[in-house]
Amino acid sequence: MITKDRILELLDYVKDPEIPVINVLELGVVRGVEVDEESGKAVVTITPTYTGCPAMDVTAADIKKELAVADASQHIFDVHDGVEDALGGGATLREAADRFGLDVVTVDAVDRNALRPDGSIVDTLPQSRDLLSEAFQTDANVENLPIQISNGGYVWYNVEDVTPSRERSLDEVRDKVIADWRAETTASQLSTKAEELRKRVADGATLQTIADELGLTVEVQ
Repeated sequence: MITKDRILELLDYVKDPEIPVINVLELGVVRGVEVDEESGKAVVTITPTYTGCPAMDVTAADIKKELAVADASQHIFDVHDGVEDALGGGATLREAADRFGLDVVTVDAVDRNALRPDGSIVDTLPQSRDLLSEAFQTDANVENLPIQISNGGYVWYNVEDVTPSRERSLDEVRDKVIADWRAETTASQLSTKAEELRKRVADGATLQTIADELGLTVEVQ
């Protein structure tokens, strides 16, 4: 539960929107801070320095945001410590996640480039580059340290099995090879056509003439 002293520390970071070098405590708009010990609810009372001060709504919103961020950060740390204690006590990763209401995502198979065996991309992993980098440096069924992600949260992970690397068979990569070949061929043809049109324009052909031949419309913006 947040304490009155902690709230006062946080209010040091809430600046006056009109004079940002002064915080709300120094400005004297904070008239009281109370914390209900039973509910943990905090009440910060502020009053304007003069009647009709237009900055009070902004100040109130900034205070709420600062307290909300602090509360969320504390919750993250509490969950982090709780999960680590659970794992240290012998719980599995899934058991620890269930205990704290965390989602468990299972990826059947993925390579270090976030590709499944069929070539599709796994796009549901948080901070996937760092996560996969760490996952490919550990062993199966080994407890690993969590990874802190950009929003301040943590990701725990466990490698259940490792498939030895191998060259894929032609049947496995046939569709991708064909798609890549078609894309490369199309890009080459477009490049050749673009160069041909560029030379025609350089030789005096107008864009309107070329557009008419191709069934296109010339637009000027």
